[in-house]
Amino acid sequence: MAPNVTLALVDNPREIATSHLNFIRDLAKERKAAKDLVRRTHYWVYDVTTKTFSPSKFSGYISMDFQRYNAARKNSTGAKFDGGVTQRAITKVLGDYQPDDELARELERWAQSILGEEVLEGIDSEKWCFVRLPTIGMSGLAALAGGWEGSDDLVETVLALRRTPGRVAPEMG
Repeated sequence: MAPNVTLALVDNPREIATSHLNFIRDLAKERKAAKDLVRRTHYWVYDVTTKTFSPSKFSGYISMDFQRYNAARKNSTGAKFDGGVTQRAITKVLGDYQPDDELARELERWAQSILGEEVLEGIDSEKWCFVRLPTIGMSGLAALAGGWEGSDDLVETVLALRRTPGRVAPEMG
């Protein structure tokens, strides 16, 4: 029997981004599982900064990676292992998924470049809907502030008040 995995749903952008990055990081090593997910996914998370995609069924769980995903397919507790559940969790955090022809074309190019030309053969791209990860608050001072509401204003204020003209704020992260 496979080890039991306890699943928890995401409830903030940082948790979604972490699972998204885990998907991207291990995509090439986990080709079989990745191809299966890419072919079956309707709801996608898009990272504008890296121009990458992840299935909501993957990115909708806290700290998801392929090892946990593969184990959860066999045996899990906690949140139900279901794409509809994760789609609703991500919608609560990032807003409604929307169809987007431009992102659909970008997803096709992206998936084919990593998983091969045939990966989307026979798949109807009109079924796809997308949400975007926020780009503000993911690095620098806003990341240190925790991405809380108003942290972007704090960063702008700090940058406006810096005392040494001609110098820029250090990169954090």
